[in-house]
Formats: sequence, C-alpha cells, structure tokens
Amino acid sequence: MVALMDLLFSPTSKVLNRWFETDVLKAAIAADATVGSMASINSVGSGYVLLHHVMGQTDGERNVWSHVEGGMGSVSLAISRAARELGVHILTNAEITQLLMRNDVVVTGVLLADGTKVGGFSGSVECNTANASVMQYLVPRELLSDDFVRSIEFSDYTSGTTKINVAIDRLPHFSSYGSKKDEVGPHHTATIRIGCESMECIAAACQDACNGVPSRRPIMEMTIPSTLDETMSSPGKHVVGLFTQYTPYKPTDGSWEDPSYRELYAERCFSLIDEYAPGFQVIGHWIQHADSPRSRAGNRSYRR
Repeated sequence: MVALMDLLFSPTSKVLNRWFETDVLKAAIAADATVGSMASINSVGSGYVLLHHVMGQTDGERNVWSHVEGGMGSVSLAISRAARELGVHILTNAEITQLLMRNDVVVTGVLLADGTKVGGFSGSVECNTANASVMQYLVPRELLSDDFVRSIEFSDYTSGTTKINVAIDRLPHFSSYGSKKDEVGPHHTATIRIGCESMECIAAACQDACNGVPSRRPIMEMTIPSTLDETMSSPGKHVVGLFTQYTPYKPTDGSWEDPSYRELYAERCFSLIDEYAPGFQVIGHWIQHADSPRSRAGNRSYRR
C-alpha cells in the first residue's frame, strides 16, 4: 500500500528516476503520464496519470491498446444497433434544456429545446457531458447548495491536448528505422513517440503551455490505425492520428479561431515529424472535420 500511494502521489520524474537510468527510455515512458492533461512530469500526482495509461489490458495482454475496426464510430453504431433490437428509441439532434424533476428530488424526464417533454424515466438520467455543464445548465439552481455549486464551478477540466487527423499518400519512412520500403513494418503498428528525446524536452513543452503559448516542440503520440484495419483507407493510403501537447485552450499569443494560427501550429507539428520521418509534410493531407462546432482548427483538427 505504501508503494502504491507513493506512485499515485509522486511526480512521474521521481518514479522513473527510481526505476530507469537512460533518459530517452524514461522520456518515452513518461509521455504516457502527460496524455490529456496540463500536468508536467515534475508535477505531484502525475505518477497516477502514468499508472492510468499502462495498467489496462486487451485480451489478457497487459499495457496493450486496441484499435476499433472501422474507426471509433463503429462502437456507437454497434451500441445503437443492439439498443434498437431491444426496442430502444433513439432521438438525435435534440437539444436538452432542462431536467424535469418531481418533488425537487426525482428525475422524471427531460425538456427539449422545442418544448417537447420526454418522460417516463425511473428516477435517473445518464449523461456523458461534463458535470459542470449538467449542473449549471440543466438542473434548476435553487435545488443545489452553494458549496456544491462552488465545487462544480472551480473543477479544473483543463486539457493540454489537441488531436490532428491526417491522411497520407504512403507510409512515412523513419530515419532511425533505416528501411524505405512502403510495406507495413512493426514500428508502423505501434505507438510512435515524437519529440520525446529527453525528460527535459517534455518538461519544456509543458512550460510553454503554462506560459500561455503552444509548445515550441510539441510532444506527440502518433498512431497509424490503417496499418491494422484496411477498412479505414484506400489501398496504399493511410490515416494518422496525432495526439499533440501541450496547447493552452486560450493562448495568449493568438486565437484558435484564427485559421492562420491553427495552420501555424499544425505546420509546427509536421515540421517536427519531418525530423524523424523526412517528407511527412509532402505526403500528408488534412482529413476534413466539419461536424464539430467547437473544433480547435475548424474543419482540420479538434480538441480531445
């Protein structure tokens, strides 16, 4: 228990310094301690983030990530098909404006923006939006205590991650691997770390964002799911997912609403990848995303 508590509350740097000697190895592992957060690897508690990302398993194998055949949307489609087979009615494009309550305690339904009341619930509503959004906008304010409202308002949902999806005309050739063949290699099917040469590089990238600007040398996790799933791209073509960090949600040197600002950051990421896989900027094309009103880069990238 003492060892577990130490891991949960320690900085990632302390944990890895205890177990490893080589800086590049520590940095490659430390990248898992940054995913989705604005925490530095030197921040207290970042050790938990590392544990969170390496403790899982797939089909009995530890620390293995899986790709969904056909992309993540296939999960939603499978759930909806199974639900409809059980008689579930699915309503889409319906904005909810309020939770309907009985005796100020029991949830009986929801009120839609067009005035329609959807009821018949047995006292609960499952919701996958942030707690702050639900409590601040859907629950009548008079039903919540001041202490509870304050705790919701000051909850920190800050994320330092921006995801960029890219379509490429051919597989990238990494200088460190040597081979320039277009066949899929084991390195293409693995998680690829970009910008993680040292622990200092990761800490510096985080400090940039803490200062209000996107990292000058972003930390990136690259995956190429089409190397394992042929349904995701045309023959010979591939799709790449880039989880990039760190990016402040409201930068001080510009705005994500500005197309040129978004392009500048994307080019920065591509240029860094070019250092590892020369020519990546030439073979890459943006995958269009026009369905997200809160897109970080309009129809070119989105916030995770």
